[in-house]
Amino acid sequence: MNQQLQAFLTYVQTAKNDLNIHRQVSFELECNESTLDIIDKIIALVTLIEEKATAGNFEINYLNQFRSNIDNVLSSLPFRGHQNTSFIPQQNEHWIKQTRTNIEQNGVNFVRYYDQLNFNVDFFEKIGFFNNNVVAIGANGSGKTTLSNKFKSYLQNNGVVISAQRILLVPSFDSISNPAKTATELKESQLRDKTNKNDGEFRYLQQEFSIVLKNLLADNISVGNSYRKKAIELVKSGKEMESPRLTNLDITFQIWNSLIEHRTIECRDGINITAYSEDGRSYPAIQMSDGEKVMLYLIAQVLQAPSQGFIVIDEPEMYLHKTILKKLWDILESERNDCLFIYLTHDLDFATSRTTAKKIWIKSFTHPDKWEIEDIPTDEIPETLLFELLGSRKNILFCEGVKVVLTKGSTQSFSLN
Repeated sequence: MNQQLQAFLTYVQTAKNDLNIHRQVSFELECNESTLDIIDKIIALVTLIEEKATAGNFEINYLNQFRSNIDNVLSSLPFRGHQNTSFIPQQNEHWIKQTRTNIEQNGVNFVRYYDQLNFNVDFFEKIGFFNNNVVAIGANGSGKTTLSNKFKSYLQNNGVVISAQRILLVPSFDSISNPAKTATELKESQLRDKTNKNDGEFRYLQQEFSIVLKNLLADNISVGNSYRKKAIELVKSGKEMESPRLTNLDITFQIWNSLIEHRTIECRDGINITAYSEDGRSYPAIQMSDGEKVMLYLIAQVLQAPSQGFIVIDEPEMYLHKTILKKLWDILESERNDCLFIYLTHDLDFATSRTTAKKIWIKSFTHPDKWEIEDIPTDEIPETLLFELLGSRKNILFCEGVKVVLTKGSTQSFSLN
């Protein structure tokens, strides 16, 4: 058993002890049945996670996710660390009534935390806690975008969800905030609903690209300043200067420039990205094509995703030419091999291009949070899914033949042999 798994199991055992104490306190204070029931459900779910973690070798991505979910529950336990309930008889009636009320009122939070944990366990169990990337294929209306929004709510600090709703507005900057502020803005943006199905969300969609780029640029400036300071110290002490490390901005440019022919992007003033053609002409990033801008957006998002987490991408093929699509995601998967990628798509060409990824079929969706998911054991796409994606359930006949051009007034008869 590896150290990460052992540490997780020790953590889970402590969490179960705290939950059991909380359950016993709630029982002795005569809390209502719904409160006791939700505590029991959480304990059962944590026990299930413990059993599955013990039986299999979970990737650290899953361990981090479940630990984050369980942390939410533990943060709401007022009696963490108590070994038993012997302190209860020492309390007066007022304390007992007030504590009972507080526990029952906190039951609303427990329901939310349970839903988060249950969703993650249920989804990852359906895909077999796969240790590689996942492609979820589904037709329009199968609930892919709703699924991505659930991930956005439940992954929290352990991943990023790249929405299909993308407004590719690249702003010009006069200044860049400090990295701590831009990192906070980026995390808040990553957790927001970007389905564009709620009033007021359009404004945040407009700002998203700006937020992604600001953190990329702020980090680059910060790393540069730190390197300069260290270089001065090394020179003063007569030591050899270290080679500078590549920032996420450097890597973004390397990837983008390797995929787009006859053009490059740079950031010569440190705060604004400019595109250059082979003949030396330049133009601001806002004037790039949608394909060029979405590449910049996707690369920046993926490189800034949390370490050893999940990267969920709704419609990864959007705006991208087929010749670039496979290469881009191959590079990004390699660059972020610490993360597990979950693609939500209806593009069969893209799905089959992820040769090592597990394929699943999102067959149907029932509002608000029930998905029917079927495993696709090989790269052979089920016929029913093909019909859904092609937009027809009628029989389709493909015939070989000779192209015939008819002129006005001519007639031609055909026969199928």
